[in-house]
Parts: sequence; structure tokens; C-alpha cells
Amino acid sequence: MLLELPNYYEDHAIELQLGERVARIDPSLRVLELSGGRRVFYDKLLMATGAALRHMDVPGHDLDGILYLRTLRDCDMLRGLLQQHPHVLIVGTGFIGCEVAASARQLGCEVTLTGPDLPLAHVLGKELSEIYAGYHRGKGITLKTGVKTTAFSGAGHVERAVFSDGSTVDCDMVVVGIGVTPNIELIAEHLKIENGIVTDEFCRTDVEGIFAAGDVANSWHPRLGASARLEHFDNAQRQGEAAAKAMIGKLEAFDTVPFFYSDQYEFRLIYRGMALSWDRVVIRGAPDTGSFSAFYLKNRRVLAVCSVNRYAKSVIAAQLLHHEIDSAMLVDESVAVDHAFGK
Repeated sequence: MLLELPNYYEDHAIELQLGERVARIDPSLRVLELSGGRRVFYDKLLMATGAALRHMDVPGHDLDGILYLRTLRDCDMLRGLLQQHPHVLIVGTGFIGCEVAASARQLGCEVTLTGPDLPLAHVLGKELSEIYAGYHRGKGITLKTGVKTTAFSGAGHVERAVFSDGSTVDCDMVVVGIGVTPNIELIAEHLKIENGIVTDEFCRTDVEGIFAAGDVANSWHPRLGASARLEHFDNAQRQGEAAAKAMIGKLEAFDTVPFFYSDQYEFRLIYRGMALSWDRVVIRGAPDTGSFSAFYLKNRRVLAVCSVNRYAKSVIAAQLLHHEIDSAMLVDESVAVDHAFGK
């Protein structure tokens, strides 16, 4: 699938090589060897190979009815199957798992959501994962957490899942959403790899002339004072632009505020910033009403803001990022959020 109409590429002097895969990269000669045998020389090379789905490898993993969501075709297939109202098991309590669970439930399916942790715990932490667990349970989702899925069974088609505690659940269909891994195979022997391709804030790798951006890049973020590999479309788009500038000599540090959103039922989550670790979460608003903001603090400094059904307020709240705040004022909704700076 192309992001633009074919004439766009011709008009902008972009040569497309469709139906070909890169078989080998030789940085010493600055050449790519394509699957069809052709060699392509480069001055600058951008690695934007993204990430690949993690697949389950347990007994019965290859039964019919066990699906993954990555492509448009996957989406179309999933939509059609969900309209038949099967009993759906979702393996994985991350964003993909939670969003599919919410969509399936809204279509009238019976849904079980399972994973080692509560919904979204790996990103949002204990407080918000408990809130989202309540939202899902309130919509009729059966949550089974603290366990791993160890096997599937059925006569050619999945009928049952077995968990690490010995329990089972009957299901007509399984959707697996257990994360992705960066696609580094082509270049791993040549570049520094740590949870993806390591780059600086200009998307430069440790090999001259090679850059990386998107899901595959573990990049230095000056604002965070740390390296991070972000798997959000907003990051891929913005970082791609930064890499393109760097490749033509216009070095501008990629240091934008990370941003992502997630729609589950009527709850629209917007997250700005990045909290790799924190010592306190301050809640402003009332989660039981479906409208609140959570501020992730470390040493009184706001690292990230996660808002639910508060888009306009989330934009204002983002002004507090990387500032010290007065927690008492922040909790008090009679005080404007942008007046909660620390004293």
C-alpha cells in the first residue's frame, strides 16, 4: 500500500523499487543487494524497517481462529469475524489487546481479556491500570490477569485456551496482541543494537552515513535525558522528518514531546510526555465519571500527563511538563491547571 498516489513519487523524483526486498547491506561499500540480484549504491541510508509482531509459540498456536492485528487485511478479516458475535479471547493487555477487546464488546461479543498484568499497566502504571480494569469490567469484559496462556486446543479450529494456573476458557476465536520486536536483522552485525538501532538525537547511528527512525530506532531524547524506542505513529512521522533533514545536512535535534492516544469505548485517552519511571501519580478529576487527568511526577517535576476525555484540558496541562508543581493546587479543580506551578 502506498501512502501517496503513484504520480506523487515521480513528481518528487522518488524512485520506487516495489516487489523487491533488500537481501544484504554492505556499509563498507555503501551498497544494498536486492533480492532480485540488483545492487543499489547509496550516499546516505535510512533504516526505517519498523517492527514485527511477536507470535505465540505454545501448543496449538497454529490452529485456525487464532489471529493477529497488523495489516489492513488483518483488520478487514477481524471486522468480519467479530460481526458473527463469537466468544473472543484476547491475549495481551496492552493497547492493541484493550482496544480490540473494547471494539469486540461494543459489537456484542462475549470477551475474555487476559495477560500477566492489568490493562495498560506496563505503560500507565498501577493507578491507571486499575481504573481501566474497572472500565473494562463495567462493560462486561471478563478479565483474567496474573497468568500466561500456555496452550490452545480444538479440532482444527481453536475451541479452548489453557492458562498457567491450570484453568481454561472456551473460545471461538483468539486475538493475540503481545507486542512487537524491532526489525534489525539486515543491519544488526554492522550497527550498535540495544533494544533497536541506537541513534543520537539527529537519528545518526554509530556508522557514518546510516540513519534510523521509527519503531526500529532507540534514540537519544535530550528532553528525557535518556534513550527510548517509541512505537507510536506520531513518533515515526516526526522522526522520519528529522532524519530526512539530518541526511541533507540540516541537523535539528529530534526532541519533540511524545504523544499518543487510545480510544476504548467512550473513553478517549491522550498521553503527552514520557515517564520512564516516577515516584507519584496525581489524579485531577474523577475517574468514575470518565473524565480526569493523571500527572506522573518525579521529584515534584511533571514527566507526563495522561488525560481521559479532556482533550482541551490536556493541551493546557502539557504546559506543566518538566516543571515542578504544587500537588495540592493540582488536585484542586477550582484552581486552573496552569496555575499549579511549584513554589
